[in-house]
Amino acid sequence: MSTTFPPPQRIQIIGASCAGKTTLGRTLGERLGLPFTDLDDLWWSPGWIEAGHDDLRRRLEPLSASPAWVVSGNYFASSEPVLWPRLDWLIVLDFPLGLLTRRALWRTVHRAATGEPCCNGNREQWRRLLHRDGVLRYTWRTWATRHARYRSLADEPALAAVQVTHLGHPAEVATLLERLPVAALPAEAPRLRTSDAPDPA
Repeated sequence: MSTTFPPPQRIQIIGASCAGKTTLGRTLGERLGLPFTDLDDLWWSPGWIEAGHDDLRRRLEPLSASPAWVVSGNYFASSEPVLWPRLDWLIVLDFPLGLLTRRALWRTVHRAATGEPCCNGNREQWRRLLHRDGVLRYTWRTWATRHARYRSLADEPALAAVQVTHLGHPAEVATLLERLPVAALPAEAPRLRTSDAPDPA
């Protein structure tokens, strides 16, 4: 794991559900003084209504054109064509399935029990705990395919000019954060939500 500083200005964090993409993205935004966006907030409207990739791409275009940003989330059909041509640094959180399963179970139960909002104000429900499209079963269903791709991302032509950092355990994330500089003047890191995004044409 090697990272060259001064840090890049356009960063995307990808990984499985419950890998800690949002937490790391928000931390990087605060530490580096860069605006932070969680793609889940752009994808999900209240009531768990999905935006779709056409709308998400439209919402990402003005963000991509700005000089500096931190984005957390996958949504590859949208992020690859819009963000990757401008990307400086791709951070891949590729954690073991057992760890992700424990995190997914705890997070879903915690959010359902407390009513903690997520994804642009939506709330988890008990009936989604073992739902086919719930976080837990979605993680099981997609882990192997994503794990295989994550390990080969550094060789993808579209990322030839991008610094790719592959992290396989939370301890490696902690090590990375220890090496980060702190912005001289801490900046607000606004989160772009669906309501802030331009209306699709």
